[in-house]
Amino acid sequence: MSFKLNARPLLGVLALAACIVAPATAGAVSLQEALNAARVNDPAFRAAAAERKAGKLNEVIGRSLLLPSVVANYSEGKAKYDREFLGGTNTTTQTSDVDLKSYSIQLRQPLYSLDAASRYDLGQELAEEADYIYQFNEFDLIQRIATAYIEVLIALEQLNAANAQKLALAESLKLTQKQKAGGESSRLDVLDVTAKHDLAKAQHLEAQHDLESKVKNLEGLTGLVVVNIAGATDEYIPALPENTVYDNLRQQMLAANPEILVARSRIDQAKIQKKRAFAGHTPRVDFVAVKSLSENDTVNTINQITDSEVMQVQMQLPLFSGFGTTAQVDQAVEKVRQEKAALDEMVLQKDTELRKAYSQCLLGKQKIEAYKQAVYSANEAVKAARLGQSAGLRVQLDELNALQQLYQTQRDYVRTRYETMTALLKLKLLTGAGGPEEVASLFSAFDPASRPVEIPRLLDLPVPGGQQNQEELPLLNLPLLN
Repeated sequence: MSFKLNARPLLGVLALAACIVAPATAGAVSLQEALNAARVNDPAFRAAAAERKAGKLNEVIGRSLLLPSVVANYSEGKAKYDREFLGGTNTTTQTSDVDLKSYSIQLRQPLYSLDAASRYDLGQELAEEADYIYQFNEFDLIQRIATAYIEVLIALEQLNAANAQKLALAESLKLTQKQKAGGESSRLDVLDVTAKHDLAKAQHLEAQHDLESKVKNLEGLTGLVVVNIAGATDEYIPALPENTVYDNLRQQMLAANPEILVARSRIDQAKIQKKRAFAGHTPRVDFVAVKSLSENDTVNTINQITDSEVMQVQMQLPLFSGFGTTAQVDQAVEKVRQEKAALDEMVLQKDTELRKAYSQCLLGKQKIEAYKQAVYSANEAVKAARLGQSAGLRVQLDELNALQQLYQTQRDYVRTRYETMTALLKLKLLTGAGGPEEVASLFSAFDPASRPVEIPRLLDLPVPGGQQNQEELPLLNLPLLN
């Protein structure tokens, strides 16, 4: 005995799914909008901006050591002087209560100071390093936002596939129960399908919670309330530009990768610190000019005002420091070697990451083409199942199984496309091509007007025991291919 189920309930479910697939475009968040919001909201990036401003001031601090310094001094007070005049047998005592006043202004201009010159060079290097670190933090923000955004889209596709699997197994359970009632299936068959259906419901619930977690992560980074999100347009296929050569990418990475630039800057800083340590063996020469005015400053100048102008050249020559200066120089030499080794390690690490991203881009293009053909074949299978059902050769379960396969294939296709896009973004950031124009060009594929996707939230979904049964949930957010 065979059963052929009525197709009307399925058509109603698909019609409702089509309504959900085309939500209103208002409020859809694009990837570029998410990035712009994160620049303002993300605490780590705000801290990076403050760190950059502080680092840039090192150049000003270093320059100040080469410029003249001017110091003014002023003092005022009272003094009591007792003077005894000894003359033969007579002693005369004189007591004076006077006001003390002293004014002076001093200018000091370094003429030769290897230490000051080294600290100026160090300030310039620290200012450049601050720019490199900020660029790295900016690239890191782009990577984190793009990853969080794409994880939401992948979680949506996973929810669609889990929902399709749950619906197919629910229909399979109904059919198996009817077959058991007609004697065509055993109780073991019913238990087997029931177990699969229960597992599918658990996986569907897990997919819901995973989506909610991914959305909360994106909202936390951007400070936005994400209701609709923009998926990539169907025409967008992430791929490397033609004639892209790995060696050229590697050379670009060595010249522009911010982490490598930071490592190089620290080698230069270590060399400057070596020169600064050696400055402990060299003299320091300053030009000093002092203008002073004093009144009653000593017992011999009571009731006198002294006005003086002094200009002189001062030289300090270190003679012996207990071998501390020599030890500091040797220490700085070892620091240079340490930073060179750190640069080699950084180059090896980034070279590995670049090769991995490059391979993912090449392989991703091939996988996208393969999955695209698989989606087409799965779509044709759905059409064939529908024709077979209308001709009485297939049952509704066949169509649901075909739909389940289509959704799973579509999920894998979308996942591969987004993962390839992430690898392409990683490749750009590794080579230092993460400027506004490059990022905007890559993110333009996520257009809210062409592919808005509504995000179902846990509070909006029916719960067991409610008025709507979970098995009646429509397929979400994924239109069938024409």
